[in-house]
Amino acid sequence: MKKLIFNLFLLPLLITNTSIAQDNTGETNAMYHKGVNMLSVGISPFTYSYGSAFYYYNNYSSGMTMPPLTANFQHGINDYISVGLAAGRYGRYYKWENPIYSTTLIEKYKSTYSYTFFGVVGEFHYSKLFDEIFQVNSSEKGDLYVGLIAGAFISSWKEKNLVYDYNYTTGNYEQRVSEAKYSSTAGLFRSYVGGRYYFTPNFAGFMELGYSGFGYLTLGITLKI
Repeated sequence: MKKLIFNLFLLPLLITNTSIAQDNTGETNAMYHKGVNMLSVGISPFTYSYGSAFYYYNNYSSGMTMPPLTANFQHGINDYISVGLAAGRYGRYYKWENPIYSTTLIEKYKSTYSYTFFGVVGEFHYSKLFDEIFQVNSSEKGDLYVGLIAGAFISSWKEKNLVYDYNYTTGNYEQRVSEAKYSSTAGLFRSYVGGRYYFTPNFAGFMELGYSGFGYLTLGITLKI
């Protein structure tokens, strides 16, 4: 009985030592490794402030012209670092009305905002280090990483309004359409921390915290290709 208990106690240690030995010979079951190609697509469910809001006007409404989507493609240059390209786009609109006092006329306003970024991305994958320190096997199904994105961020705005001008000569309101647009480009540098869980050897879901997308949280999928 004592011998059986002793053998059961040694079994996890033998399994761990065997796994480490396999890693030392170059054979690994880790989901992330040198030479891997990963295509990731994500969405930011909770976006931070973009555009303007005019809640005090009548019939105010807002919505998305495009959901906050991001994508990146990365290649593993070694067992810890991957590099690639990243891009994202997001759009919103705001609509409201302004009735003309003492008339039945209503001015209608609409502003549209769009945001695009693109750049290079790099990630440091530390699951293997985590496994070595804590003697676990998280890298067999998971991929823990921190990342950086550097590139350009393009913001654009356009407005199209139906307004009325009072003509003091005729004493009537005259309708006109006013339009305006603006765009700007700025440098982009973002950092984030994330993790992937592989449901199959080539398909994973991921969660990232930080600024990898258009909010503090980005959720998505990764495909090995």
